[in-house]
Amino acid sequence: MTKEATATGLRDKLRGLVDRVANEPELDDDAHAEEREAMGSDLSAKRAELSKHVVGEPAERFAYRTTIDRGATLWKLVAKDDATKDQRQKRNFFDLGGRDGQLKILLGSVQGEYDRVRHAKAKEQFASRFNYFGCDIKPTGPNVVAGDLCAEDYVDNNRQFESFFDVVYSNNTFEHLYRPWITVKHVARMLKPDGLVVFVAPFAQRYHKSPDDFFRYSHTSFAKMFSTETDMKFETVITGYDTFQRRMNVFGRRFDALVEDGFGGWRETWYACTVLKRTG
Repeated sequence: MTKEATATGLRDKLRGLVDRVANEPELDDDAHAEEREAMGSDLSAKRAELSKHVVGEPAERFAYRTTIDRGATLWKLVAKDDATKDQRQKRNFFDLGGRDGQLKILLGSVQGEYDRVRHAKAKEQFASRFNYFGCDIKPTGPNVVAGDLCAEDYVDNNRQFESFFDVVYSNNTFEHLYRPWITVKHVARMLKPDGLVVFVAPFAQRYHKSPDDFFRYSHTSFAKMFSTETDMKFETVITGYDTFQRRMNVFGRRFDALVEDGFGGWRETWYACTVLKRTG
């Protein structure tokens, strides 16, 4: 049986199961404890079965746009772009929302899994080619400074950063920015001509405070924002979604914790990934 046929059968079974649960009377009293437990067991078993089956490969499922690894693919693009530049000079790299400054996702992630050896090797390569600058509202790393990139005077107060960076990178930060359009203006001013914007932000993800959570982004969001909020020209190098953690079972914690149901926690995590090059 093909993957497609298997998945189709599973979807049909799931629809029937969901319909059954939806049409069941509420079982609130202790007399129906066994029924509730049985229904929960059915859902748990189906959840485990569904987690094993995905229709087609990523390129087939999302043929209308590029499927991207937010770690390996994006780092490869950054390194490839750097290889075209004068190798006698280091590039300036700005990590927007850098927190600890370790770049674990960019340098150490492959298909949603962290690889410590890969991270260590890539960090050496990165250090030989880039000067790292990081900024975060609550920094925890020695090379990351405190700053609010939603403040309208951020670049005015940091004139040394104007047309200074070869790469501006952000991973899962823009959803937490309360005025992301202001940040986009700053990024454009800080980027050198021919520089790269490398952004990752959730398209589908649970609510998660850090210190708050405001927005979600599609694969077209950043190109549109840079075209409407700045006077500079950008071309899209690549854009799409990282879906390698799409079915990961996420529960959250503290204020963003989820109540588990028959399918577990949050199971629809997509990251929008966009690389833009400044052309004018």
